Amino acid sequence: MKFLTISFCLLFTQQLYAGQNSFEASLLNSPIKESNAKFRFDIPQSFEIDKAKIVLKSGKQKYKFKTDDIEIKKTGNQTTGEINVSNLAPGNYEVKVKLMDKKTKKEHWCNFKKNNVLKDFTELTIDPSLEVPDPGEEGKKTLAGIDSDNSGIRDDVQRWINENYNNKPSTKQALYQNVKPVQDIILNSGNRDLLRNVIAIKSEKAGACLTWVTEGWLDTRRNLRGIIVNTEARVKAKLAAETHFAGISSSAEVSKTPWDK
Repeated sequence: MKFLTISFCLLFTQQLYAGQNSFEASLLNSPIKESNAKFRFDIPQSFEIDKAKIVLKSGKQKYKFKTDDIEIKKTGNQTTGEINVSNLAPGNYEVKVKLMDKKTKKEHWCNFKKNNVLKDFTELTIDPSLEVPDPGEEGKKTLAGIDSDNSGIRDDVQRWINENYNNKPSTKQALYQNVKPVQDIILNSGNRDLLRNVIAIKSEKAGACLTWVTEGWLDTRRNLRGIIVNTEARVKAKLAAETHFAGISSSAEVSKTPWDK
C-alpha cells in the first residue's frame, strides 16, 4: 500500500511538473477566411518568447515564418501570434511551431491537442472561398498583373476582396463588377474612344450597383481603387487616362468622380 501511495505521488508530481512546463499551441481560426492565421500559445508563466518559428508544409513545399513575420502579443497570461497567409493558395497545410526562451535560449516545439491527444503538428486549412493566393511583388511587375484563374480580376485584388467581404456576398459581387473597368482604364489609358464610350459607361453601371448594395459605398470604392492602383506605373496610367475625360458632360462623368474623390 505504501508503495502504491509513493508511486501515485510521483506520478502526480510528474504530471503537475509537465503541466507547468508544457508547450502547447492552438490554431484559433481554421478554416482561414481572412488574411491572418491566428494561434494561442500555452506556455509556462516563466517563459518569455525570444524567437519564434512557424512552419507550414504542403506536399514538398515548405513556408517558414520567423520572428519578424509573426505578430506576437501577450495580454495577461495569454500569449497569441498571427502570421499573414495571403500569399498562400487555398488548401490544407501541416503546421508546426517552435519557441525559444529569452533567458535560457532553449528551443521548444509546441504540441497541438486534438481529441485529448497531443501531436507536434496540426492541420491548417485556407478556405477555398479565398480562391487564389496574393502574388505579392510578382504581381506588381506589369500593368496587367497576374490572373492565375482567368477570372478577369487580378489575383491580388481578388484575394483582398475575398478576405474582406466573404461575409457580404452582395458587396463582394458588386466589387468584382467594379474591378474590371478600373483594370481596363489602366490597360487602355491611351485609347480615348474606348475610355469615353465603353469603359466609362461600364464604370458608371458598376458604381451604381455598389451604391445600391453597400452602405458607405464611397469609402469602400476608394479602398478598392487603392488596392487596384498600387504601383507607380499603374498610377501614371490612371492619370494619363483621366486626361481623356477633360470637359466631358455626358453621364459618363459620374463614373469618373469616384476614382479619387
